[in-house]
Amino acid sequence: MGKHWRIIVVAAIILLPTTIIVPARGAPVYAIVAPSQVTLQMNLSISENITSLPLANIYPNSSASRQIIDHLQPAFQKLVPGATIATLNLQARTINASRTWILSENYTLVITGVNTNSGSAIRSNTGFLTMNVADGISLGGLELNTVGQSYLLAPLNSQPANTAYFINGGATLNAAIPAQTTQTFSILDFSWVPAVSFWTRKDDLLGQSTTWTFDQGSPRFNLTYGPKSPEGPLIKTFTAVYYPAFQLTVPANAWASGSTVYFDLATPSELVMPTIILISIMVLGTTFLLDRRLSVTQRFRAKKR
Repeated sequence: MGKHWRIIVVAAIILLPTTIIVPARGAPVYAIVAPSQVTLQMNLSISENITSLPLANIYPNSSASRQIIDHLQPAFQKLVPGATIATLNLQARTINASRTWILSENYTLVITGVNTNSGSAIRSNTGFLTMNVADGISLGGLELNTVGQSYLLAPLNSQPANTAYFINGGATLNAAIPAQTTQTFSILDFSWVPAVSFWTRKDDLLGQSTTWTFDQGSPRFNLTYGPKSPEGPLIKTFTAVYYPAFQLTVPANAWASGSTVYFDLATPSELVMPTIILISIMVLGTTFLLDRRLSVTQRFRAKKR
């Protein structure tokens, strides 16, 4: 009986790695609001072992950057009509690590036309964070957006009958629902992200900053499939995982209503006050030290007499 259980345990250990799906967590999408602009940093990545991606390491020139802006800006302006991408920097690359491909896209954008300055306060419309770029973006032979349709759909649809399918954590009877989800999956589709006022807020009163974060707690896209063994677990697992998260930072004590963020501008007196306090502390400290030295000198002279 003991030998029988040892065989079962060994078999389970061998099969277990093929059944566990570990999400590949992407770095967050960071937005930093300043009085005259918003800086948006998107560090996006998808990992998959379903197909072979083109090997690439791309830094687009000004002409190629303009083409990418022409894809992104209409999606921004659909939500915030005045939004303008002033500058864009991008590195896109693919990495093959331990038979898993990683497509990494690192964007830095400066966005203007989304802030309104009333003189004493700033109103920033961050609605562009829920953009949806629906069309493909091809750069240097690499598809940056519609990777579901471009890379993952064909292998998914060509699987044999004895295949188990999972999409976003749920099992399906066949490839129909995973294929439909995969076909419409785009890396630059953030239409599912709620307005900022529904994100988690954290105030730093001492540092005079406010941060909102959003993490839905699971991958946005998680495709898994593979041939089933007679015992049930998958003999081999094919996965594609995309897990973005979001953070918005305002360098002031701010509040939000829907997608609009509000914060007061510092008045001249508020800017001068910390300097006055610092000078006062320095004067007080200097006075204290001089007073101590004078007291010691007087005591020393008194003893000599």
